[in-house]
Amino acid sequence: MAFLGNGKINNQKEIICPLHEYRFDLETGQVKSGDCADLKVYKADLTETGLEIEL
Repeated sequence: MAFLGNGKINNQKEIICPLHEYRFDLETGQVKSGDCADLKVYKADLTETGLEIEL
């Protein structure tokens, strides 16, 4: 398992795993290339009071 915070984002709105080079859709978490499960995604909003994440 790799830390995706160090991943790169490409022009197709995908994040690329820095360790395995797997690609994931930023909006849905669906794996686009690689042999692993989809990512779990959470709705997030930036408000006047801070970042709100729906769990």
